[in-house]
Amino acid sequence: MDAESGAGLKVRADEITVEWDGHCGVGVRVENTSDHPVKFVEADEEVFDGSSTTEWRLALPHHVPEDGAVRGYDVGPFPTTLEPGAVATHAVVVYCKEDPSYTITVNSINAGSVSFDF
Repeated sequence: MDAESGAGLKVRADEITVEWDGHCGVGVRVENTSDHPVKFVEADEEVFDGSSTTEWRLALPHHVPEDGAVRGYDVGPFPTTLEPGAVATHAVVVYCKEDPSYTITVNSINAGSVSFDF
């Protein structure tokens, strides 16, 4: 799924791991299409609202390869600044055992937000 905030935040989100032990994995690709840096808070759970955790090694340990990326989505800390033209990826985990439908919202400080319903 692709969406834009209208303020230079272009985001793609894909469900990359369907329910395993009550958890689903979502990969997010964020691109800054504006002419100014896009800022994010330091807490990844606030950037990716709706996620249960960004700690893949705790929730889905067998899905994290040695390179620290899940199907091309980084599992390390998300950057707090994305320069014009820059792209960053991130993988988050959602608890989805009781309810397989959920929403992930990608929030920036100065370029709006984008939501995805799964």
